[in-house]
Amino acid sequence: SDAGDRLDLHEPPTPPGAWVQLAFADSASGALLRRDLRAAAAEGHRWPIEVRSSGRGEEVRVALRAATALPPDLALRLLDVELSTYVDLDAGTEAVGSYSVRSFGPQRPYCLVLLAGTATYVKRETQNLVLVPTQLVLDQNSPNPVRDGTRIRFGLPSPEPVSLTIYDARGRLVAALLESASRPRGYHAVTWDGTDRSGRKVANGVYFFRLTGGGASLTRRLALVK
Repeated sequence: SDAGDRLDLHEPPTPPGAWVQLAFADSASGALLRRDLRAAAAEGHRWPIEVRSSGRGEEVRVALRAATALPPDLALRLLDVELSTYVDLDAGTEAVGSYSVRSFGPQRPYCLVLLAGTATYVKRETQNLVLVPTQLVLDQNSPNPVRDGTRIRFGLPSPEPVSLTIYDARGRLVAALLESASRPRGYHAVTWDGTDRSGRKVANGVYFFRLTGGGASLTRRLALVK
């Protein structure tokens, strides 16, 4: 059944030392589960997922695999609640897909949602959960200050080519994360690992990242601390 039952398995406590945790979040009980089985005879289901790690700002790669063969007409989609975006998964293969996030650390979970069901169900749930900006948006990078890497989120009100560049305090171009790259409407994210165009680590200091698209430009400041 969709309610909690003996087939659901609770997530074990985190071990000492460095760790990463991914769990299904049971909204009714607040429990974290490592297995959450649902009834097959339904239009679709939604699984809230929480990702944590012992270190803030760590890149965590979520790999999704099918334990059994899935119906070929099953629609699968992974929603990034933090970025208001999504990726479609392939139900026709055992390794249905993967996705990377930047952990908020041990206290605050990074929230994802797995949708599975008919194409109509998945589309409807996506529209309920994913927002579309009404104008060009450039969020502050996270984490900031930057040590090992940082995520930059931006939003587009319509499909258009965009550029995302990094400059130093003197206005010199350091890195080009996107160059006139076509992106659909909605929110998107890219990662900067603190390297320049040659792949070399840049020095500590203040940098600026600029988003250009649709005849507009937005700029924010970040700090790099090693």
